[in-house]
Amino acid sequence: MNTQSRASAAGKRLLLVRVSATHSPMSTSSCHQHTRRSADYGAPSEGGRQSLPLPWCTLGAHNSIHASQRAPSLMEQVVVFGGSGFVGQSVCQAALALGCDVVSFSRSGSPEQAPSWASDVQWLKGDIFKPEDYAAELVGATGVVTCVGAFGTDEFMERVCGDANVAAAEAAAAARVPHFVFVSAAGAARAHLLLRGYYAGKAKAEAAVARLYPDTGVCLRPGAIYGDRVVRGVRVPLGAVFAPLERVLSLGGPFAALRDSPFEAAFTPPADVRAVGRAAALAALGRADRALLSVEDINRLAADATA
Repeated sequence: MNTQSRASAAGKRLLLVRVSATHSPMSTSSCHQHTRRSADYGAPSEGGRQSLPLPWCTLGAHNSIHASQRAPSLMEQVVVFGGSGFVGQSVCQAALALGCDVVSFSRSGSPEQAPSWASDVQWLKGDIFKPEDYAAELVGATGVVTCVGAFGTDEFMERVCGDANVAAAEAAAAARVPHFVFVSAAGAARAHLLLRGYYAGKAKAEAAVARLYPDTGVCLRPGAIYGDRVVRGVRVPLGAVFAPLERVLSLGGPFAALRDSPFEAAFTPPADVRAVGRAAALAALGRADRALLSVEDINRLAADATA
C-alpha cells in the first residue's frame, strides 16, 4: 500500500473512532482553551433557563446520530442521563460552561422550551433500560452524570430512582467511563415511611455507584432543589420559597441536630439548582474530593473558582 493509500485508510478509520480527552494529550485545563469559551454560556442562570420537570425513566425511541457517524472531538465529554429535566439542564449548561462536549439522554430528547445554549448539546432519545441504545455514545466519555427520577407509587419510584440509575451506572462501567456521578438526595441512607420507594431507589443507586466506581464515583445528597422551573409552560419560581428556607436551615443550632435524625431530609437546607449542576459537572471531570457530597460540599465545590 503506497503512502497516499495509507493516509486515505487512516482517514476513514478516524471517522469511526470517537476521541476522548481522557486518552489524548488534551488535559482538563486545556479543555478551557477550546474555541468554545465558558464565557459563551456564563454561569448557569436561573432566570434565563427554560427548565422542565424531571423526566421519566423509560425513554422514547433512539433518534440520534450514532457515535461512529460524528466527527471526533478533542474536548472532554460529559454524558447526562435525564439531561432535559430540571436538574439535568443545569448539569448540561454547567458542563458547557466548563468547556466540555455534552450529550444528553432523556425520554423527550431535547427540551420542549429549549434555552439559548441548547443547540450546543446533543439531545438524544433512548430507553435507559436498553443499554444497546446508547452504549456507543458512552465510549470515550470523561464522565457520566445521572439525575433520573420521578414521583409516584413506591414501586414506580424505586424503579425510576433506583433501577434506572443502576442501569446507567452499569452501562458506564461497561464502557470504561472513568467518572460516574449520581444526583441522590439527603436522607438516602435512612429508612423512610413516606416516599419509601423514592429513598429506597436512591439508596439502591448509591450502592451501585459504590460497587462499580469505588474510587471515582460521586453521589450528591442535596435537600430540596430550587430554581425557576417550567411546568406545562408555566414558570414556577421555587427559589421564592426555598432560598429563604435555605438561609434559615443553614444557621445550624437545633436544625443541625435534627439532620442527624430520621428527619434529615426535612431539615437539610435546600440547594440552588445552579450549584447542584455545577458541582455535578465538576465531579464528572474528576474534581470532587470525596465520594459523598452533602449540601455544604455541593455549595463549596460549586463556588470554587479554581475547580
